[in-house]
Amino acid sequence: MIHFRLEAEIRKLRPDTVVTDQDYDTRLKSGKRNIKVLKDRLENAIKRFCALLAENKRLREEIDHLLKERARYNVIWEKMLKEMQIRKKYMIELIEQATVAFDQREEWCSKLAALKKRAQGDYLAHTEEMREIQRKLDHDFTLREFLSVKGQKRVLKDLEEKDKKKKESQVQNLENQIIQLENTMDQIQKFCGEDDVSKIATLYLKQEEENFALFNYVNELNHEIELLGEALSEIQQKIDEQIELAKLKAQERQKTLDLLKSELETVTKQRIEDEEQVRLTELKLTSVLLGIEEVFDLLKCDRGPILGLLGNNAAINLFNVKIYLGTIEKKISGLITRLYFAEKAMMTQFKKFHRGNFVPAIN
Repeated sequence: MIHFRLEAEIRKLRPDTVVTDQDYDTRLKSGKRNIKVLKDRLENAIKRFCALLAENKRLREEIDHLLKERARYNVIWEKMLKEMQIRKKYMIELIEQATVAFDQREEWCSKLAALKKRAQGDYLAHTEEMREIQRKLDHDFTLREFLSVKGQKRVLKDLEEKDKKKKESQVQNLENQIIQLENTMDQIQKFCGEDDVSKIATLYLKQEEENFALFNYVNELNHEIELLGEALSEIQQKIDEQIELAKLKAQERQKTLDLLKSELETVTKQRIEDEEQVRLTELKLTSVLLGIEEVFDLLKCDRGPILGLLGNNAAINLFNVKIYLGTIEKKISGLITRLYFAEKAMMTQFKKFHRGNFVPAIN
């Protein structure tokens, strides 16, 4: 069919006059030159198309890489936020523990001060009572010694007078002591409100036992005060250790926060650069799409077969660019095939009518 069509066109273009060999050679050279020019144009168009395809592939890979980087950045950002919230919660718990420990320390200090004050007062009172009791014991010991000496019989004659005077003096002293003791006993009876000496002695022994119990109580209080002091020292040491530990952890958290801020600034800067790169890539991609559309229009491709696939959105974009590229590829393949068969038919006619009156038509 193509052969008959070419022969019909050749008959229409055949001149009335006879063509010489020189004209034939000239036209043959002109036809070959035109064919070479068309081949060069086709080759350049194919190279530009391949370059556009390669650039499109590179841009797609770069866009995929940027999307992956963005997803990884979002994951790292969420992880850092969670870690910062956990560390902030831990810091709040440490502050609460330090506050509770400080309040307990204040309470123990106030209790310790009250116990020290009470123990000091009890110690002074019991010391005074012990001094009074010791004085009475010394007096009783002196009186008992005096009575024992008085009962002894002197055998020295030269000392009888002296002993007599001494005895008289001792009797007088004894009488005075008896009077003093009676006065003291009267005072004790008045103070105790009891005339019976045995009951007074019982009260004295009972009071002595109470004093001894109070003395033991004071000793126990002093021991407890010492234990509380040691416990308070341990608590104070633990509080100091916790404060130092909290300071160290606060410094570590501050360093971590500074590092996170630095990383955040770096990531933010990288994100801005990536967004700028994405914007430039989108501009390049838009330019490539416009170039593909220009090639589509330059090749005069028919949009009819692909309108059903494109739907309402007939403009070229990332989703339908493959359809346009497929149409362009088919168009170029058709042009190459037509050019090949036309060239083959032309060369056949040239060989067949090399010496005839045939004139090839070159469009």
